[in-house]
Amino acid sequence: MIPTVLGSAPLEGELPTRRRPRPHVIAYGRTTNPDFVPPILERVITGDHPLRSKRFGLISAYDGDSVGLGRVVVDSTWHHWFSMNLVGIAQGDSPAYQKMQDYYRNVGMWLATPAQRSSMLVSGTWGVLNGSPPMAFGTETEPWEIGERVLAAFGLTASPCLIREIVAPFLDDLELLAESSAPGGPPQAEPSWSGLPEDLINRALVGGIGSALLDLALDHQEKRARGQRPRVNPEAIRQRIVDGVARGHTLLRKSVQDAATSLTAVHAVLTKSAIPRPIDVRIPIEVRELRVVAETLQLPDASDPVLLDRHVTLTIRLKLDDSIVAHQIIESVELPAFNERGSVIDLSRDVAALAVQTGESLSIEVIAGSWTSEEADPELIRFTETVRGDASKWIGKNLPARSQAWRLWYRIEEAKAPSY
Repeated sequence: MIPTVLGSAPLEGELPTRRRPRPHVIAYGRTTNPDFVPPILERVITGDHPLRSKRFGLISAYDGDSVGLGRVVVDSTWHHWFSMNLVGIAQGDSPAYQKMQDYYRNVGMWLATPAQRSSMLVSGTWGVLNGSPPMAFGTETEPWEIGERVLAAFGLTASPCLIREIVAPFLDDLELLAESSAPGGPPQAEPSWSGLPEDLINRALVGGIGSALLDLALDHQEKRARGQRPRVNPEAIRQRIVDGVARGHTLLRKSVQDAATSLTAVHAVLTKSAIPRPIDVRIPIEVRELRVVAETLQLPDASDPVLLDRHVTLTIRLKLDDSIVAHQIIESVELPAFNERGSVIDLSRDVAALAVQTGESLSIEVIAGSWTSEEADPELIRFTETVRGDASKWIGKNLPARSQAWRLWYRIEEAKAPSY
C-alpha cells in the first residue's frame, strides 16, 4: 500500500478497527489551597510548605492519529495563551518566555493533522534540496545519502521528536516507528530486534522523497541561477512524493532483506563456534604465600612508661592495606637488663603466614598491651613499618630504621611457590 500525501481518515460512519488510545496527563503542578491546611496549623505554616499545596494535572494529551480520530491537548488554564500578562513576560525576553514559546510550538506540532505534518516534511526537503550550495546534490547521489544530508540539515533547527512527527505520516504502520523509537521509555539492557532503528526509517523515507524530488529541485535551482522565475507545479510534486514514499519503503524492505541474509550468515558462523577454543590468558595478578617471622626486639629507652614494672605485654600485628589479617600477643615478657645500647628481647617466633596479592601493602606493628582487631591507641604503637611494591622483593631480613621508638628485626620468607 502506498500512502497518499494528504493522509487518510475513516469514511463517514466507519468505526476504527483498532482499540482507541487513552488520554494521558503529561504535566503536573501544585497550587496553594488554604482549605487544605487544618486551622490549628494555619498560623505556623507559611510559604511553600507542602501542606499548603495540592498536586494536580496541568496538561493532558490524547493521540487519536492511529485510529483516525485526531489529537487533543487539554490545558488547565487559558491565561498563558491570551492574558495581557504575556506582554510583560515577552518584553522581558526571560528564559521562562523562551520555554513558553517552545511549549506553543510543541502544541502546534501535536495538533497538526497528518496531512499538515507530511507537508512540513515535503517543504523542508524541497527547501534543503533548493537551498544547498551548487554540487551539494547531483543526479548520481544515492537515496540513502540524500536522506542523511537532508536529515543533517533538519537537525540544525529541529529536535529528533519533531523529525519523528513529520516522518510518521508517511508510514503505513505507525506501530513500526513507535516500537523502534519508544520515546520516554526506560533503556533496554538487551538489544531488541522487534523493530527498525528510527534513524534507518527516517533516512529511507526522506531519502526516497528527496531522490524523487531531486531532478525537479535541480532544474528549479538552475533556472533561478539563470535569473529566471520558475513556477512550481504542485501536482508534479505530489506525484513525485507518492513515488518517493514508495522508494523509501522499497529501500527499507531491501535493507531488511540484506540484513536478514547477512544475519543468517553471521548466525551460521556463531553456530559453528558455539564452543569457543581454549584461550591462553594470563592475568597479571600474582598471589604469594609469605611467612613473617619476628626475630629480635630492641628496647632503647628504659624510661618508657610501659616498661616501668619490668614486665611488658606485646602485640605484633600484621595488616594488608588497611585490614588487620593476623596478630600475636606475647604476655608478660620479662625485661632483660639495660645497658648503654638498651635492652634486647629474643622473640624467634612465627607471627603468621598470609597470602599477598599484587598491589597490596604489608604493615607490621608492635603495640604495647593486648590488641586484636580493634583500633590501637596511637600512643601505644612503638613500631610500625610498611612494605609496598613487588612482594618478591620483600623476602629476606629487615633492618629497622633508627627513628623507630622500638626496633624490630624480622624476616619475610616464602611459604610456597606463587600462584596465578
